[in-house]
Amino acid sequence: MERHRRTVGWRVLYRYVAADDAYLSTAHGRDTVTISLHQNNTLPYDDYFDDIERIFLQYGGRPHWGKKHNLEAKELEPLYPRWAEFQRIRRELDPQGVFLTEYLGRLLEGEG
Repeated sequence: MERHRRTVGWRVLYRYVAADDAYLSTAHGRDTVTISLHQNNTLPYDDYFDDIERIFLQYGGRPHWGKKHNLEAKELEPLYPRWAEFQRIRRELDPQGVFLTEYLGRLLEGEG
């Protein structure tokens, strides 16, 4: 990551999180750590985030739902042990997809 040293000025946030049972939690079923990387909105971030995302995925990383990442349904499903159950419940509670935005459709269903 040396190549990003000149354009990234934010610190890396690292914290421990206890395992939980939320189906799409980054800590579902395992104690974990979260590593948060940030970038100034006026500086380039795509290459930096792409590079670090590949490293995180090599170690079983699960993206934070409210942060930028490049994964969609087909890449997310194997990361979350209860993915199928979550999808079943989501579809049961919202059969017409009223609460699915275009982004959530791509993220959760691979649509769009």
